[in-house]
Amino acid sequence: MWSTHCFEDAKDRYKQAVTLLGNREMEEKRSIAAVQLPIYLTLSLTQLRLDRPLKALEYGHKAMEIDPTNTKALFHCGQAYLELFDYEKAQDYHRMSQANKPFDIDINNLLRKLAICYKDYLDKEKEMCFKMCADFVKK
Repeated sequence: MWSTHCFEDAKDRYKQAVTLLGNREMEEKRSIAAVQLPIYLTLSLTQLRLDRPLKALEYGHKAMEIDPTNTKALFHCGQAYLELFDYEKAQDYHRMSQANKPFDIDINNLLRKLAICYKDYLDKEKEMCFKMCADFVKK
C-alpha cells in the first residue's frame, strides 16, 4: 500500500510544481507587458495626432500601469492634458517626464509652450473677473 512518506513526497512535488508554474505565469505576464508597452505608447501618440486627447490619455495611462515612470507615457499624457486645457495636470506630467530626461529638447519646449498657454489662460481669467466685478460695482 501507499505510505505516508509517498504522500508527503507527492505533496512537496506538487507544491514545487505550483510554484514553478506561478513563476512562469509571472514571467509570461512580464513578457506580455513588455510587448504591450510600446503598443500603448504608439496608440497614445496616434490618438494625439488624430486630436483625440481623451483616448490618448487612456492609452497613456495603460502604458503607465506597466511602467509608471515611462518618459514617453508621461509626455503623451502631458500633451493630452494640454490639449484639454488642464494646465496643472499637464504641468505635473511634463515635470515628471523632465525629471527623467532633464535635457530633452521636446520636453523643455513643451514646458515653455505650457507656461505661455497657462499664463494667457490666467490673464484671461483675471480680466474676466475684473469685468464681472466692474459690472457688479456699477449696479
